[in-house]
Amino acid sequence: MRNDNEKLLCIEPEDLQFFIHPEMMNTEDVLIHPGDRIRRSAVLLQASTIEGSKVMLHIAVGDETYCFQTPVVATGNERVVLSGGRSLPVNCIRKAELLPSNRA
Repeated sequence: MRNDNEKLLCIEPEDLQFFIHPEMMNTEDVLIHPGDRIRRSAVLLQASTIEGSKVMLHIAVGDETYCFQTPVVATGNERVVLSGGRSLPVNCIRKAELLPSNRA
């Protein structure tokens, strides 16, 4: 997980392309414990199957962590597809939180 010296920068999903470049993504998984990886996958799968849901993603890029809210269109073992067709490697996601739905 995140250490206390690390900065968390919150951005808008449409600005993702300006802050996060593919060559800066971690090639190894940022999560060490298998239980954390399972929880991350479960949240991403849940978000992709519940209509209208959003997640708060914490993405590790180099020494920084970015966070943003987004719907998840699809997820697999290696990549997650976000709204607008953007995709990210799953192994760079430090934390995925399913957000409460605003639907009545």
